Amino acid sequence: MASAVYLTVSLLIFGGLMGTVMYGLFRFVKRDSINLDLDMLWEGKFTREQLGFPKD
Repeated sequence: MASAVYLTVSLLIFGGLMGTVMYGLFRFVKRDSINLDLDMLWEGKFTREQLGFPKD
């Protein structure tokens, strides 16, 4: 019985750590790609429509 509790707690801790890492990577990639899109937009290489931004 004790081993089942230990396994459950271990899986919950592992899942929490993995979720935190995945969320951090998601935020980094999202923020970084938006900045890259905006840099290309302001350099005039692409229009807002080509980058998928809505029209103003």
